[in-house]
Amino acid sequence: MDLLLRYANRERLRRSDLQNADVGQLQELKNEVDADTAIIDSQLDLAANKLRETGKYQDADWFTKAKLAKRLKGQLSQMIQTELGRRKKIQKDANRKMAGRLDALLEAMKLVLTDEQRAQVLDKAKELEGGDADYGS
Repeated sequence: MDLLLRYANRERLRRSDLQNADVGQLQELKNEVDADTAIIDSQLDLAANKLRETGKYQDADWFTKAKLAKRLKGQLSQMIQTELGRRKKIQKDANRKMAGRLDALLEAMKLVLTDEQRAQVLDKAKELEGGDADYGS
């Protein structure tokens, strides 16, 4: 079931649910959770203003539930952000590893191929990639 739908149905979302979702779903869910948190904040601010104006508390049970909802949504938002950060780190590490491989390949080409052969390989790579690649020959 879709994360947003499960969230809307007030189903508990676990860390494993977030790990199995794609980045787009996570970002959508985070936006929704953060928007809900902002609404709760606004309602709590209105209640605090009313307390200052009238000297009377809003329904204490409502206030307790609203504070709890804000805390739980904040925790969910943090879990989502942590998962997004974990994935970004994985991608960054993969990019770094790929760049290292490319550097090693270019160095190997310099050691093994003649200048003419190396130029031919780089030209062919540029052609295959669309003509605007820079391989740092």
